[in-house]
Amino acid sequence: MRLRHLVSLLAACSLTATGVSAAPAAAPAGKPDIIVGQVVDLTGSDGHSGNEYVVGAKAYFDEVNANGGVFGRQIKQVVIDSKGSAPKAFQATQQLIDTDKADVLFGYTGTAAVSLVVRSKLLQKNNIALVAPLTGADALRATASDVAMPDSEGFVPQLFHLRASYSQEARKLVKQAINLGMKKIAVFYADDAFGKGGLKAVEAELAKRNMTLVAKSAYDPRKLDVSEPVLMLSRAQPQAVIMVSETQATANFVKQFRGKMTGTQLMGLSVVNPKVLIREAGIENVQGIGLTVVVPNPYNPVTIIAREHKEMVTPYQNQAELSYNTMEGYLAAKLLVEGLNRAGAQMNREKIQRALESMGSVSLGGYEINYSPTDHRGSSYVDMAVINKDGKLLN
Repeated sequence: MRLRHLVSLLAACSLTATGVSAAPAAAPAGKPDIIVGQVVDLTGSDGHSGNEYVVGAKAYFDEVNANGGVFGRQIKQVVIDSKGSAPKAFQATQQLIDTDKADVLFGYTGTAAVSLVVRSKLLQKNNIALVAPLTGADALRATASDVAMPDSEGFVPQLFHLRASYSQEARKLVKQAINLGMKKIAVFYADDAFGKGGLKAVEAELAKRNMTLVAKSAYDPRKLDVSEPVLMLSRAQPQAVIMVSETQATANFVKQFRGKMTGTQLMGLSVVNPKVLIREAGIENVQGIGLTVVVPNPYNPVTIIAREHKEMVTPYQNQAELSYNTMEGYLAAKLLVEGLNRAGAQMNREKIQRALESMGSVSLGGYEINYSPTDHRGSSYVDMAVINKDGKLLN
């Protein structure tokens, strides 16, 4: 097992101006590679999470290739760095479709990037599936039966999600705060679709219990100035603050808010990278922060999927440490390979999409995914984890 990992790790993996092409050994004669195109933020603001996600997926793809591939065809994971730019992600997608001749798109990071690709109709026009994007944006998760909403992209037959939605995560945070006996809840949120969607979910969950927020305050995601929200929310003396914010803004808020209030429970969504949060805000400020997680605990020695993930990803730890992001990338690759196997030996873009949407209920080592021709939302799994004194995110 380890020898196969070592061989695959030493296989060609070139970093170019456009990104990483994680190329396995040459496919058998007459059997072309299956081209899996991935656009990820590797060097931008969310590069840490992007790199972890890519490595988790690569570990699984390499194992599949080492064992003969899919119908004797090798999986070629072509990764392009978007640098956190939605326009770059759009251009990269065009390259993957037109030049690289991708059979399927996979594991994109960033809500803005995925939204632009969807709005541009690139998926629809080229009848190519995008599987497991690293976003829980509700606007991208409509089913075929949903009534058209102004803030929704509508049902996209080519888009297949793995993770739960941001609104499901936000509701989990509310329930957790209430279970801890907290009634004075405030929200710190981004002044964009992501933040407003989370705020709406929190307010709706509170309304079910005849409760309202004690305060709410937004920040401009383009400037990351959190001084006003810190001042406003600290004045409200909340017992808990739910943070619907990206990693850097969360770090800025935590550091400044802890300077005013030390006893308030701070809680955030899975988009926050705990390693970056600790680095930017300091372990003394982040210890005890609760974060939602949308995949199983990668450090749990008991579960089958955690043991499998650790065995496959550990040889790649010079590229990325085990994390919830490597687990998500690993599960996403596992899901895609299941779809490729169901698409058959003569697979093409259309057959891959049809195989995925007819998949029904599938267990990925205990992680449940459900697809139908009219519902591609994938999993609804959401759990809570806490950053401990050693900087580990554990649940």
